[in-house]
This record gives sequence, C-alpha cells and structure tokens, in this order.
Amino acid sequence: MLGQFQTPSFNARNETTTSTALTLTKSHDLVTVTGAVTMTLPSIAALAQDGIGDKAYKIVNGNSSTATVTITANSLDKINDGSSAGASSVYLYDVDDYVILQANLAALKWEYVYPSPRISVNDYVKDDTIGGVKTVMSKFYSAVAALTTGTTAVNVFGSGGAPCALTLTSIMGIAADTVASTQIMLRSGAGGTTNIAEFAKSTTAGAVTGDASLTSTLVAVTSGDTVTVQSVSTGNALCLISFTVP
Repeated sequence: MLGQFQTPSFNARNETTTSTALTLTKSHDLVTVTGAVTMTLPSIAALAQDGIGDKAYKIVNGNSSTATVTITANSLDKINDGSSAGASSVYLYDVDDYVILQANLAALKWEYVYPSPRISVNDYVKDDTIGGVKTVMSKFYSAVAALTTGTTAVNVFGSGGAPCALTLTSIMGIAADTVASTQIMLRSGAGGTTNIAEFAKSTTAGAVTGDASLTSTLVAVTSGDTVTVQSVSTGNALCLISFTVP
C-alpha cells in the first residue's frame, strides 16, 4: 500500500507580516510576506546558546501573486549545501504557498525541510530536551551545545549528568571572543575524572575549530556521569558535542 504524503505541522507562537527587509530573531516563528522581501537569518551558534539550535521559521506568501524571498545566512552558516554566507531565492507562486526553514546545529546549516521529500513528518521539529538542553534531531539525540565561562566547569547535560548510557563521538568549538585559550572536556563518574578532549580555540570571534580529537575514537559515558566543558583561562567558546544513544 502506498503511504499518504503528510504535511508537517508548525506551531507558531509569534506571527509577523512584512513587506520590507527583515532580520530574523529567535522571537520570529511564522512570517507572512506581502512583496519581494530580503530576510537575514540569525547565527545558529547564537540560537544554540539560547537552547534553540533547532530553530525553524515558516515563510508564507500573503500576496495574490508570486512573492520572491531572498534569504541570507550568517557568515558562519550555510543554506542547504551552498557556500558559507550564501543567499537563497525562494519563489512562492500563489497565495498561502510556504516553506519551512530549520537550523541544523551539528552541521551549522539551514535546511529547507518543507516542501522537501528528504524529511518525513515523524522526523520534523520535536521539542525533546536532555538535562534542559534542547537537542538537534532530537529523535536520535545527536548533539548538544555548551558555552564555556572561564575556568568554571559547565555541565553539558545539566546537573543530573548524562540521562542514559551514550557514546561521545566528536567535539568542535566556535570562538566566543578573541582571547587565546585551550578548551577541555571532562568526564566524571565512578572511575574518577578523565580529560576526554581538548582543543585550542581560535582568536577570531566566531571562527570554528572543527572536530577536535577525543582521547579515543569513541568515548562511552554511563548514565549519571557528569560531562563538563571549561576553559583553562578567560577565553571562551561554544562547544558542540555530538553523541549517539545505543
């Protein structure tokens, strides 16, 4: 039997109508355009600091004719698989035509998730959290973000520690300032405290240090273990930690 195509639902808290250029923020949800409009997306890393690294926007044509929407990404982010800081033109041909654009924190990329055959309704935006930290692709618990604050340890999964057994797979960082510093990730549990990763952050704010090495290819974490990130001095970074759940 052939399955029926389903349109993903979109629960908007805030609705905005615009006929002029608009810089999107974390407060925007559903935006209705009434003319040719240029929209600038926020930084995915900045959204992640607010716990919404999977932020989505719905853009709707409020015209009776075609609306052309030019969407520009932050200098660190991509749109789909385009180049960094790329712009994408969306053509909404009829009234009420729309697209849904969602942030992919793990890839630092904005993706058109509807209309698109690449994502099913069951994988669409969910609101699951781990330790109060919203996840990316939360159906699979794949990544969390934590901003270091000097030498004070920051819990990646919250004060309760890891909510279940999981495997850390990688860590990368986005410089929050221009101060040179090493960032470290620690795991604390029954076996004591172990340094499981470290990397030197960039001295250019916003620059990415990609895939720093873990102490082993994969690091197993037991339920309740504490995983923290911190700086060895005053230079900080937004740490993006990827993991899998068995």
